[in-house]
Amino acid sequence: QDKKYNIPQSNKIMLLNQLSWLYMEKKEYQKSIDYAKQALELEKKFRDPEHRVESFEFLASSYLELGEKEKSKFYMSEYAFQKDSISDVNRTNANNTEKKMVGEVNQEHEENSKKQLIIIGILIILAATSAILWRRKNKILRKNYEQIIEKLKSENSIHQPEVTDINDFT
Repeated sequence: QDKKYNIPQSNKIMLLNQLSWLYMEKKEYQKSIDYAKQALELEKKFRDPEHRVESFEFLASSYLELGEKEKSKFYMSEYAFQKDSISDVNRTNANNTEKKMVGEVNQEHEENSKKQLIIIGILIILAATSAILWRRKNKILRKNYEQIIEKLKSENSIHQPEVTDINDFT
């Protein structure tokens, strides 16, 4: 409580709860109740459900030890309600986080699939174009070879003397 120490409010709540726990362990239940109530009052200004649950737990236990069952029952029901609420929020957050992660993985998978399809499409187009060009080149080469062969045959027949049959000379 000393003003010369600059302690954040959330830490003060935690310290008050720890003092409450300490006095509860020492079986000084009234001091434990006082510190837990101070923590609850401070928690109202600086909301933190985790600290509130802790305060309710210490209050319920201390009142039970003092034999004040009604107050203990009240704080135990508050403790149970807050604990369940925190569990629900954590479960919801976990579900939302899981959904977000699954969504990100699915989106990444879709993007990778699109990239793969584009690459496969480009490869198919390149292969088809290469095959068409190769066939066209082969047709042109074959045509050129046939023309050269025809040219050679025609030149050969012009330059070659006619062979006469030997029987013609006898």
